[in-house]
Amino acid sequence: MNGPWDPPAQAPSRHTFPRAHPAPRPDPEGNTMSDLMLKTAVATKIRVTTWKNTTVEALRNRAGDKGQTAVEYLGIIAVVVAIVLAITGTSIGSTILGKITGLIGKVGN
Repeated sequence: MNGPWDPPAQAPSRHTFPRAHPAPRPDPEGNTMSDLMLKTAVATKIRVTTWKNTTVEALRNRAGDKGQTAVEYLGIIAVVVAIVLAITGTSIGSTILGKITGLIGKVGN
């Protein structure tokens, strides 16, 4: 019998097919490629999640800030007053006033 569905005339020997090698034993330290990929993926996921959580928390905390506070305005006013007092206490103030007046006069002509 030589049909395509008939059994072979002679059974194949055990040397017909290459002998399968036993699977390597897993490394107890977890250093196989799949273990390394899994560890890397988990570490990346943890870092991204932590970054996302801290960023969202920071944005939520900033949502309550609406412009400058009175303390910031007082600080700016104190700096301006200190500058004005420093200028008026020296001859620099009159020099600056003279220069500005001269430039305004040139623009007007």
